Amino acid sequence: MKKYITCGGIAVLLLVGCAAPTKMIGANYLQNHQVAMNSIQSRISLLHLKDIGANTVAFVPFLQQDAPDSIDVHLTDKVTDDQLRAGIRDAKALGFRVVLKPQIIVTGSWAGMIKMTDDYSWLQWFNNYAIAIEHYINIASEEKVDIFVIGTELNQTAHLTSWQPLIARIRQHFGGKLTYAAHNVDGVRQFNHWQLLDIISLTLYPSLGEVPERDAMSSHIRRVVGELRAISRKYKKPLWIIELGIPSRHGAQLHPWEWHESDIHSYTHDEALQALVLDLWLDALRGKWNHGVMLWCWSSNPNGGGSKDNGFILQNKRAEWVVACRWIGHCEPP
Repeated sequence: MKKYITCGGIAVLLLVGCAAPTKMIGANYLQNHQVAMNSIQSRISLLHLKDIGANTVAFVPFLQQDAPDSIDVHLTDKVTDDQLRAGIRDAKALGFRVVLKPQIIVTGSWAGMIKMTDDYSWLQWFNNYAIAIEHYINIASEEKVDIFVIGTELNQTAHLTSWQPLIARIRQHFGGKLTYAAHNVDGVRQFNHWQLLDIISLTLYPSLGEVPERDAMSSHIRRVVGELRAISRKYKKPLWIIELGIPSRHGAQLHPWEWHESDIHSYTHDEALQALVLDLWLDALRGKWNHGVMLWCWSSNPNGGGSKDNGFILQNKRAEWVVACRWIGHCEPP
């Protein structure tokens, strides 16, 4: 059964029962600098996420690398171990599936640009990366996390055979499922080790063109979904969209991955665009061929997001209501 509703001029198509119970739907959960994961406020934020239909939460601790060609990868204090463990325990107590997804921050760049100049440097980098990852593998094992993400958007590492012994070593210490978060469709095609993992995952931020109109953006989305379906058939495994998001700013559909905190005041706020794009994606990604969708992102601060935020956060925006409409059929405007 189909039902059309309108939110601030956005027509939303609700398909009753469109999200299968077994799908992993939820959000990447980030610690706000004012609200730690081991706080009552964070528990309230997790409960709010569950209330809009989420059944899975991905906790994101950050690693640090000073430059794309640096061999050093080290832990950070952006999320302490105590804070992370508390967040995981609160999520499990609420009935969430829990994902642990460490990600590398690269000064002045991003993880997809990490690239060494020679084989020896690659070996050194990978050894340092493995040490950092194993720190979180121990936490994942002790806290009985459901899924561990062995890497996120490490485009230049797709060919490295070093992944194979690392995956084998992780399996010795962690009994849950393993996946890797490739970047967009090309990243899935380039990664050579899917046969060693339980789930094919990707972060999904393709350009939706210059025109921020429903039909134009929907055309781009349908093309990408067709490519994803073909990949799913090729590997005979469902894909999991482990990151999908867009900032709530004017023009974000052209480069939905792009957001610089230093330029925050130069962006024009556009909640309607964020809500429309997420609705189009959630509609297009229906069906049994994929594992579900994890949105980017949800804040540990239950009061995060809102009309003054033009970043990716979903809370207290039209996007949150659109997601609730899709996931639980709660389509009353806020």
